[in-house]
Amino acid sequence: MAACAFRLRMFFLFVAGLMVASLAPVMAAPPADTLLPSETKVFVSIGDFPSAYATWEKTSFGRLMNDPLMKPFSDEQDRQMSDANRAKTRLGLHLNDVKALAQGEVGWGYVHLANEKPATVLLLNIKGKADPAQAVLGAVAKSLTSAGYRPRTAAQKGVSMTVYDPPAAAAKAKAQEQRTAKVYFIHDDLLCAAESLSLATRIATALAGSPGAALNQVPSYQAIMQRCAKDAADDKPEGRWFMEPFGWMTARRVEDPSLISKKKPDPFEIYKKEGFTALQGIGGFVHLGDNGYDLTHRTMAFAPKPYERSMKMVDLPNAALGDLAPPAWVTQDAASCTISSLNLLNAFDNYASFFDAMYGDGEQGVWKETLTGWAKDPKGPKVEVRKDIVQHLKNKMVQVMAFQSPITGDSERQIAAFEADPAGAVDKPIDRMLSSDDTAKKTMIGQSPAFEIYEDDQRKPPAKSIVCVHQNTILSTSHADMLAKLLTPPADAKPLTELATFKAVAEELKKFGLSQISIHQFGQTDRQVQAYYELYRTGKLDELKGKSMAGSLLKQIAADDPKGAANARPAADASKLPEFEKVRQFFGANGTLGVSEENGWFLKGVVLAPAK
Repeated sequence: MAACAFRLRMFFLFVAGLMVASLAPVMAAPPADTLLPSETKVFVSIGDFPSAYATWEKTSFGRLMNDPLMKPFSDEQDRQMSDANRAKTRLGLHLNDVKALAQGEVGWGYVHLANEKPATVLLLNIKGKADPAQAVLGAVAKSLTSAGYRPRTAAQKGVSMTVYDPPAAAAKAKAQEQRTAKVYFIHDDLLCAAESLSLATRIATALAGSPGAALNQVPSYQAIMQRCAKDAADDKPEGRWFMEPFGWMTARRVEDPSLISKKKPDPFEIYKKEGFTALQGIGGFVHLGDNGYDLTHRTMAFAPKPYERSMKMVDLPNAALGDLAPPAWVTQDAASCTISSLNLLNAFDNYASFFDAMYGDGEQGVWKETLTGWAKDPKGPKVEVRKDIVQHLKNKMVQVMAFQSPITGDSERQIAAFEADPAGAVDKPIDRMLSSDDTAKKTMIGQSPAFEIYEDDQRKPPAKSIVCVHQNTILSTSHADMLAKLLTPPADAKPLTELATFKAVAEELKKFGLSQISIHQFGQTDRQVQAYYELYRTGKLDELKGKSMAGSLLKQIAADDPKGAANARPAADASKLPEFEKVRQFFGANGTLGVSEENGWFLKGVVLAPAK
């Protein structure tokens, strides 16, 4: 049992990181998506937990967690999962409890009911495990009461619930430090653990046959599940997942006010105002161990038209698969490469209201005045941006991510590229524009002119980005060293497309039969995760603050408790993890294809098992 809790924890972190969830449960308890309310912002479910966990352990990820190299860290994780620490978790349950009790579906939700703080809930099908479940709840009760929680009982529609109210002092703490009530009940074959009595009551009412609006009735949820099921046919997934992006972020900002931007305008509010709430949901299916793959995913972003305001910028026309291959300048040291078909003229024509809202203090016409100034001001660059630049660009964007050694919080490198028609000569108008910009400073990267772009005209380092036009391609990168390497590649540099794993992934993606796509992504999983793994292992995840969206998400997943929680349990000693080079062989390559559809985007991809 020493490594059991660790392996189970890694399973759940993996599932959560990919936002996995499940099809229909196989036991008698009602499906979790029929019990959770429509206000659920994130849903993760594993339809048949024992079967899914057994399959997981056969994948490369599962074999890694079972490897003797991981034992020191697994022992450390087990130390955290003691009965004494139950009060220091959000729901009082440990992941090894889930493995011991779950006999069918495991469902988890992050719910934001009106006029309440967001709350999490866990639903377990425990058919035949009522006595062990009562023993676990007894251990929870002992831990909570020892920590000052006050027990009481409540009932709803014949369902008896035990409520543990937090200590009075904790209830009055700052918003991000507050402890919440914890509510538990067992009804028929279902164990429910929730952070809110109102939420537990909604679930109990649904169990009694009087459900309110449930998650499975939400149109975006229905559309996503139906689209993925159509493609999967008889291939039943180990999991399903769903997220309402703007609802989730709204809830997170309530739970942790530090997430609210102190700068005005607030970008989150701007995106809502500018119509991006058209993205109503993201979710899909995850399959483990199918067809020799470690993982297959089917994902849909549900964003039905018509779009309003700046959301009209988002137009990804489908193109031939061959047209979205990585260009030759993308080399094999790239961690990932994503090529998107993008209607750039349409994006430019619908950018005005977003620019006005974000950079013009909400005053209409600022973008139009800016364009006019660039074109007609006697002291300006004399550039008509649409005619001189944008209309010469191909409808394609290439994004490359890599990591610089040694690994630090600043190792991530990104570059975006836009290729122009050979006759466009976009370098000259771009040079005139940036030479007249007080926030830009001209420099040389090797033998090529480039511009460092700063926050304001004070030009205080570091630069926000660096822009260069090379071989009729506009390059915008986060760091000069990445641009220098691209402009003057090492003698032994080889194109990404010649990599054996790229070819292997490409062959598998062809089997999807998608001749017209709008997104093509390839990743070397080991390179993608190495920096985050090493920063976690060395206790330096804080270095990612404000620098990496993926890193920020990892930090949130790795955290056991809300930021600043007064009852946070001690973090596991990540230094007990092996160095990444010792586990690199467990990571294969991955690839995804995306298709633009009437109601959003459908993506399908695989993670290959590493070559033996």
